[in-house]
Amino acid sequence: MHTLTKVGIIVLVIGIIIAGIGLYSTFTVTGALASVIELKNAQAITLNPSSSYNISYSVTKTPAIVMLALNSSKPISVTVPTTFTRLSQNNEIVYEMVLTTPQTGTITLYNNYTVPITVEYQLGQATPSLLSALVLPGGFLAIIGIILAIIGVIMGRRKS
Repeated sequence: MHTLTKVGIIVLVIGIIIAGIGLYSTFTVTGALASVIELKNAQAITLNPSSSYNISYSVTKTPAIVMLALNSSKPISVTVPTTFTRLSQNNEIVYEMVLTTPQTGTITLYNNYTVPITVEYQLGQATPSLLSALVLPGGFLAIIGIILAIIGVIMGRRKS
């Protein structure tokens, strides 16, 4: 086996390991946020007519992604800080906020109907790891490893 083939295989394996660590870190963050969107651990409240409910949040570790998912029997009035972005509509409403500095705040749900409304909500946050950034360099190393291994095989056959 040509030396270049061995080097290519080693670089390929290292690239796969590095990319795998990055993917694992990325999937950990997206999994935590997906459970918020799916309302897996949602809290249910009943809002009486013309009443409100406050949801407080505090983000101390940054960068962070904060998500709020709501599902109600009727559309309700929601007041969120301007840093939140509304992502979806219909029965379920999702708000997202990406923070680079710590922040605390309050989200207000308001029932402007004359009948009680049931609301399910879940607030969650995730802190992306720097390891997530390893996906691209790992993939790049794996590609270089494949190329080196192929060149090594070609050069090894020419010597024979």
